[in-house]
Amino acid sequence: MPKSPTQEKEKTKPVDAKFNVGYVKPTRAQVKVTVEKEKITEFVQDKLQYIKENVPVRGYRRGMAPESLIKRMFKNELNDMVLKDVLEISINEFVEKRPCNFISQVDLIDKEIKLVEDQPLNFTLEVDVLPEIKLNKYKGFDIELPSEDLKKDDIDAAKNELLENVAEFIPADNFDSKHWEIVCDIKFIIEGEKQPLIVTNISLNDEADQITFYKEVIPVPTKELVKLKKEETLNFEHTVSNSPLSAIQGKKMQIELKLKSVKHKVFPKVTAALVKSLNYDDLEAFESKAKEIAKKYKESLIHETSIRKVDELLLKHNDFELPDSVINYVIESETGIPLLDKEKNTVNVAKHLTQEQRIAYENAVMAIDFKLKAILNRIAEIEKIKVDDKELEAELSEFAKNEGVKVEELKSILEQRGELEQFKTLSLYKKIHDFICKGSNIKKIK
Repeated sequence: MPKSPTQEKEKTKPVDAKFNVGYVKPTRAQVKVTVEKEKITEFVQDKLQYIKENVPVRGYRRGMAPESLIKRMFKNELNDMVLKDVLEISINEFVEKRPCNFISQVDLIDKEIKLVEDQPLNFTLEVDVLPEIKLNKYKGFDIELPSEDLKKDDIDAAKNELLENVAEFIPADNFDSKHWEIVCDIKFIIEGEKQPLIVTNISLNDEADQITFYKEVIPVPTKELVKLKKEETLNFEHTVSNSPLSAIQGKKMQIELKLKSVKHKVFPKVTAALVKSLNYDDLEAFESKAKEIAKKYKESLIHETSIRKVDELLLKHNDFELPDSVINYVIESETGIPLLDKEKNTVNVAKHLTQEQRIAYENAVMAIDFKLKAILNRIAEIEKIKVDDKELEAELSEFAKNEGVKVEELKSILEQRGELEQFKTLSLYKKIHDFICKGSNIKKIK
């Protein structure tokens, strides 16, 4: 049968479907859809006219065959054409009207739908929905944050950063320096698993003395580590307590760290001649710059700590059930990321997990993020927190300044990537975090 040249136009004709929303469970809505018989009759007539005008019928001139004959000859084709258009338009109307807060694709539940003459069309849809988020608590938290006071160690660390380009790593046989870097092999033996996981040539240093295993942060016992000599091993035990991967959660791990090499980082003595070679006017200017850097780092530490603690408290006090479409998130392919990210000092788990484990791991990470964003959005709705144009400009200006680019250039980049709205959303979340902190009991730890 030839395609109607007016088919696209016909599809835009409304069916004015009625939607009756019920809930199979808090995260799954079942929608009973009704299209009145008058609308069905109208669509049937449109399709009859189309067939009459476009399909030749033996013994009749085109467009002159009786409708009763066309109905008998093309009954199945007529029903299929009407059903296809009415279902498609009904679902589009459901998406546009949003009678419930759905977050998944629309599923047609009925296995077989038939048109009955002079009767309305009834069928059933199902969608995953975001359940009503009832906030139990998001104000008045007790939060401990680092103090703004700068310590000598903070300023010394900033000075060392300024001297980074003139520092040297000197090979050594053991640890006898505050600043060190090592290369080691690590063997992980998980409780109940016969085969150990061995990762070679991992770098650790005095500022990154922990390892990450399936998002579980494992502190390395530095006091014992610094007693090692090359080729010696350090054995310690760790119980997994904060990994989103349920397969290892709560299990004990035996960890063996074998030292391959040690280097000391040696910083030169700060002299007037040295700071001048680094383009500082004098020792006082160098000291001032170090304090400026230390202050920025402390402010960043306080900010990041406050966000992390607020997020943890929000999830603890306002948990809710997740829809299946979030839980059943599937990774389509391997990431292709190298096994070891030396800069971040993390092990890429994709190469060592089964497909089922990898999906579970990614699901858990995504679920936490999904929950948190839903809670933050609900707080914004209740408290009427928004980011206006002036505030967005201020956030863009601050970000551009930190990145060393012009604000117009930053906006252009974000717009080209389609990320400006995402930047605004992140600014909103920042504003919500600030709102929560202002309404909490903050205790500064010195």
